[in-house]
Parts: sequence; C-alpha cells; structure tokens
Amino acid sequence: MSFFKIALAVWLMLICSICYGDVPNEGCDTGNTIYTEYLGYAQTPNGSFMRYYKKTGAVVVRNYNSPYVCGGLNDFYVPTGRIYDPVNSITYNSCVTSNSLGGALINDGGAYIKFTYKKSEYCGTTPNNLPVDDGLWGVMAFSSIAVVFMMYRTKQITLFL
Repeated sequence: MSFFKIALAVWLMLICSICYGDVPNEGCDTGNTIYTEYLGYAQTPNGSFMRYYKKTGAVVVRNYNSPYVCGGLNDFYVPTGRIYDPVNSITYNSCVTSNSLGGALINDGGAYIKFTYKKSEYCGTTPNNLPVDDGLWGVMAFSSIAVVFMMYRTKQITLFL
C-alpha cells in the first residue's frame, strides 16, 4: 500500500474522531441547572476564592425523565436499565454564579463538575464545537502540506512548479 493511501486513511480517521461523538464539558451545578459560561476565579464577598460562572450565560439542564435530551445532562431509568451521561468529577461548594466576575452572588456553594453529554448513540453524529476545533484546521493544513512534500521527495507525485 502506498504512503499516500496510508496518510489519507490516517487523516480521515483523525477528522472523523475529532468532529463526532460525545461532548465533554464542565460547569457549576446548582441543582437542576449547570452553568457552563466560565467567568474566572475570584474572591467572593465572604472572602473565599471560587470559580465564577455567568448566571445569564450558557446552561445545560438536567433531564431525569425519558426520552434522552441531546442538550441536557441525562439520568433516568428505562425498562432495560439506567441511561445516564457520566459525571467524571465533582467538587462540592467550589463555584458560584453571578453576572460578573467578583460581583454579587446569585447562587453560592454550587458543585464544580466535569461531565460528558450528547451521546452519539442517542443524538446521531452531529459535529461538536469543541475549542480544539479552532486550531485543528492549522494542524490539518500543516499535515497535508507535509504529506505532499514527503510524497514529492519520494517521487510518488510530480509537482509542476
């Protein structure tokens, strides 16, 4: 098999694995709502330092009932068992919600959580918008140029320059 075919296969697998699948996220869990728009780390009015999340920002809502909600953090039972989105870590009383960093608290003592949601088996194969996507195009362009250069050097293709 030629180097070009192997490089193309690896490139396609990289693209497909990054663009589709379960979405990792983190935020401040205050009960039924998880605030995900991070403002920063600052001192609260009572003197402790905590993670601030924007009260009017992006949220993920908890879903405790069937059917599966693609934009929510799901945890419910069906006749065949439990369907849930995994919560990877929880740190209790470590985040607050506010409209500004260091501003008046709206919810205090929330749990900072890292979780995975939008499972591909329930939501289909829609692209996620991870921050890694922003720099991915540069990596793909560089690797494509490198593959063409390597093929040129090994005389597998001819460039008309």
